[in-house]
Amino acid sequence: MTIYDFSDMKIDPRKHPWGYSYKWTPGEIGTALWLDAADADTITLDSYGRVDKWNDKSGNNYHGNQGTASKRPSLQENAVGSYSAVRFVGSDSQLLGFGDVLDIEDLPMISFVVARNNGADGTIFGKVNTNRDAGRWAIRYRDDGALKGFRFWLQGDNNTNHSVDIYGYDTQDFNIISQVIDRARHKAFLNAIELFDNAAEINNNLSINEPFEIGSYGYGFDEYLTGDICEVVILRRIPSEVEFQKIEGYLAHKWALAANLPSGHPYKVNAP
Repeated sequence: MTIYDFSDMKIDPRKHPWGYSYKWTPGEIGTALWLDAADADTITLDSYGRVDKWNDKSGNNYHGNQGTASKRPSLQENAVGSYSAVRFVGSDSQLLGFGDVLDIEDLPMISFVVARNNGADGTIFGKVNTNRDAGRWAIRYRDDGALKGFRFWLQGDNNTNHSVDIYGYDTQDFNIISQVIDRARHKAFLNAIELFDNAAEINNNLSINEPFEIGSYGYGFDEYLTGDICEVVILRRIPSEVEFQKIEGYLAHKWALAANLPSGHPYKVNAP
């Protein structure tokens, strides 16, 4: 009888469902954009250790890059346990190159991000058009001195402003921030807790022919991010409640944020 020795086999449980401890990932439900700073295979560094390219894991090839070496963000190793984060340092760093993607003409759009802010006002990601009117959207940090929080920016039809500012939160800690934009609704969550659920008016073709950016808002708005981004997940369909909660649970347990989930969350204790 032949005896095989598998003791040296290296199994990545996130890639092999027959591994010892298989874990669910957003790749199982299909994503429009998926950036993961913990996956070293998706990040290309230059000779100075700065992020030259951050590859999209969704399969859509929405890769981010920065052609100007002096504006490249850095890779902060061991930002959360053994996982890295991409660090932005204000006007000296941003990621472009994604192209004219993720317009709100193709609603719905659901965004999740794990990030923290180390500065004043700054944009995590978003799009803005040349005329700064209908069709712009972003997730941004707000810092008005004693008041710190978030701006969920959304400009709808006829320049209708559906943006919402939320204050009173510690933005210097890592959080799971999510935004849902649909034809008639605009809502947001922080660590799986709903912040608001508002009516919206998004009916027309709102293609704005401008690039999606990470770490800034673009076209004169700037408001560069001084902070860290760990992971970005964007969907172009409304997920089921179970799928939405699985994404929250996946991010929470991966980035050591499970304690921030509400007590009734199905993945408060165990990852999906």
